[in-house]
Amino acid sequence: MAELTDSDKIRILYDMELIKKVKRKYWWSVDNKQIDDLVDCFTEDAVADYDIDKLLEGRAAIIQFLKDSVASEELDAIPIHQGFDPVIEITSETTATARWRLYNYMLFQKVKTTMVMWSVYNDEYAKVNGEWKIKSTKIRHMSTVTTTMA
Repeated sequence: MAELTDSDKIRILYDMELIKKVKRKYWWSVDNKQIDDLVDCFTEDAVADYDIDKLLEGRAAIIQFLKDSVASEELDAIPIHQGFDPVIEITSETTATARWRLYNYMLFQKVKTTMVMWSVYNDEYAKVNGEWKIKSTKIRHMSTVTTTMA
């Protein structure tokens, strides 16, 4: 492998920061139920595996799923995603992978239930027209605790 120039190193670090920014926008938009803002986070042909026994294919399917689940008025959920410890690898000038740890607290107000999840995301990214976007995302829940309030 050829030795990286200083310019290459700076580009890689900058790309890593932009990827963090995309994931941060993803979690922020979900938590604030601003689901339409997620369109910018995904490639058009993105794939999502949310550990629900159903693969979501295409950005439109992912957005619709999030509208029907976490942003649903019927569920009345308040999610708090805390993502951290990213391991990002820039695999080319237009592709990257990342692994994220996630602590997710969810309050379902109508049914007075809380759920706490420890999870791991494995993502693939693509740079489209100069912008990093999620090409695929896969979450695996390592531990989930559900509590019903009196």
